[in-house]
Amino acid sequence: SSGINAELMGKLRKVVDKAECVLTICSGSFILQATGALEGRKSTTHWRAADWLRDTGVRVEGERIVQDGKFWSGGGVTAGIDLALAFISSQAGPEMAGIIQLTLEYFPSQEVYAKADQVTNLPPFTPSEGQAYSGMGSPLPEYIVRDMQNKGT
Repeated sequence: SSGINAELMGKLRKVVDKAECVLTICSGSFILQATGALEGRKSTTHWRAADWLRDTGVRVEGERIVQDGKFWSGGGVTAGIDLALAFISSQAGPEMAGIIQLTLEYFPSQEVYAKADQVTNLPPFTPSEGQAYSGMGSPLPEYIVRDMQNKGT
């Protein structure tokens, strides 16, 4: 019921307010939005859900990683590693982030397999059961379009 959700979001908001830093990836931005913590702040989420999040009043940036004060957000779930390394670099320095990157052997190939025209072949975007928002979702963000153009796809 919405009473339970409101109670949960209220408790989460208290935790968020006390936290020094808050990191979220993908649809986690919707949870932060539901607490009211993203009011007037920038954030990001998976590119197909960006317009949906924007419709809730969040200032959505079409970037893989967004920082706004103590709030850090990453796009799709794979952006989580990039988000973690950026956060570690900001807190413990680039040397520490570099050690972790080496330890994880995290060096994405930068190979772009997707082509812009494949977007129209994706199944309809349905965020969750019972939600009215549907269709293809948001357009590709500029950083993905740039990568595709740079790789000639």
